Amino acid sequence: MRDICNICDEEHKYRGFIYKWINLKNRKWYIGSHGGCEHDGYIGSSLILSKAIQKYGIKSFKREIIFYSFVNRMELYNIETDILTTLDARNDTMSYNMKNVGMGADPEVIGARFRGKRIPKASVDKQRKSLIDSQKVAGVNNPRSQEVICLDNKKIYKYARLAAEDVDGTDTGISEACNKGYKHRGKRWMFYEEYQQLGEPDENPRYTNSGKAKWRIVRLSDGKVFETATHAARFYGKSTFPEETFESFERTFAGNYWMKYIDWIEAGYPIRIPPNKHHNAKDRVVDLVTGKIYSSTIKCGIATQYNGDTVRNHCKGIYSKQRFMYETDWESSGKILIKRFEKRNVPIPVKNITEGKEFINMTQAASYEGISLNTFRRKLEAGKLINNHRYIEINE
Repeated sequence: MRDICNICDEEHKYRGFIYKWINLKNRKWYIGSHGGCEHDGYIGSSLILSKAIQKYGIKSFKREIIFYSFVNRMELYNIETDILTTLDARNDTMSYNMKNVGMGADPEVIGARFRGKRIPKASVDKQRKSLIDSQKVAGVNNPRSQEVICLDNKKIYKYARLAAEDVDGTDTGISEACNKGYKHRGKRWMFYEEYQQLGEPDENPRYTNSGKAKWRIVRLSDGKVFETATHAARFYGKSTFPEETFESFERTFAGNYWMKYIDWIEAGYPIRIPPNKHHNAKDRVVDLVTGKIYSSTIKCGIATQYNGDTVRNHCKGIYSKQRFMYETDWESSGKILIKRFEKRNVPIPVKNITEGKEFINMTQAASYEGISLNTFRRKLEAGKLINNHRYIEINE
């Protein structure tokens, strides 16, 4: 059975990774490690880094993955420590790191770090007194002792440790996920009592107010939620997701309308299905230079070496000189055609009537004749023979 990550919907073998955040404003950096998926929205545990992000904004930072661990988090901790020690990050004025050692917040790592070391009795007594005073020893108000539910499969656990054992996680991580709405081991969690009080929601309401929620986006055709825009782009085999898609309610990406998750909730969870586009006269485009009709603006752009948006703008009459029209507009105009469209690098097809050869543009024809483009264009406009060949522009 394949182990599919609930965050990125992909199978990955790595157990964690070492990352580097770079402040694009002042080039300061921070190196840390994380056990989990690289798309789960984790930023870092450093207080110094958090304050820097609050000051400059997350868009002023760039994250790089510098190492993937396929073994365990102990390996991550050791390699992170080696990197920080080699760079002497603690003493580097360009570093946000305050120590030359990985924090190792995982119980496995902490256990390995302190195994065999004697803890002073005064420290033990202080911790015990603190637990007794807070009544956590008896389980009162202790989040780890409460019933939890996994929102992905609706499985209920008597307390966090049982849930942690089931998903190879930690009880601390699960109680933190319940308290803040985060995911733990790629799954969503809630305290069961709270889950019942809030009407058994499909998602922890605390997530909406968390920092990670702002990265989520929604496909409006069916309400599918993607953890990040990058995740959505990869889902469709694209490298990037255009940010301007959110700026206009009429813009689409991959044939769908989109909203940011938080805006979607505030708008009342709207569903908006894009209109069915057929290649009818309303969508067909006419090239006024050649008279050719294309089934869409995209196909017209490909054939004429234009950007699809540029072809649409021509059809809308935005430009003072119009080369393309929708077929319905073209028919109502009396099916006008133009002989020339004065724009640099616009492909104007030509034909060698002496030999019966057609060329997609003058550049290709000039290359065939072994002369410069300017010479070819000058002789063509004057109606002169070119190497004893007569040429004409193909306008119909």
